[in-house]
Amino acid sequence: MPTRSILSNITLTPTRLVFLVSGYFFLVLNVALLAKLVTIIGSLQQVSLGFMLTIPLFFVACFNVIFSLFTVFRCEKPVLILFILVSSLLSYAMYNYGTIVDRDMIVNILETNSGEAKSYLNLTAALWFGLTGV
Repeated sequence: MPTRSILSNITLTPTRLVFLVSGYFFLVLNVALLAKLVTIIGSLQQVSLGFMLTIPLFFVACFNVIFSLFTVFRCEKPVLILFILVSSLLSYAMYNYGTIVDRDMIVNILETNSGEAKSYLNLTAALWFGLTGV
């Protein structure tokens, strides 16, 4: 009797792809947010288990709604790839430099000269990008 892999019957539909990427965004690309949440929750005297369980559900649901908008036009794969690559770089900056990426930060990035930009490129940044983005 031939053995059949359970994974051979699973197809990666756009809905499943969006859900997996949403989970990846919460667990991996928002590690700075997770570290901050752990600090905040650890400092509270009393924390409801139900509240703690809804935090990941909330973020994954938000990412899921945003990413699902791209499935309408069937452009989810290139858009998600771009989001993952850019978010990987932003995740590195947020975690290692404690920066918050907002409109002003994006303007600063666009106004940065090449000498200043080179100072942020190092082996740690390349490894972070390689492990989380590629």
